[in-house]
Amino acid sequence: MTAAGYGEHKPVTSNDTLEGKTRNRRVELFLIPRIITRSTEQ
Repeated sequence: MTAAGYGEHKPVTSNDTLEGKTRNRRVELFLIPRIITRSTEQ
């Protein structure tokens, strides 16, 4: 797992209002499958 913060650089909306700041305070999870191949040779 890796954590990265993008709120400052990739806001969803403007931080000029309390509602905007609330919407930008978020956690997004991206699940990326790791494909594991098995060799059938033994």
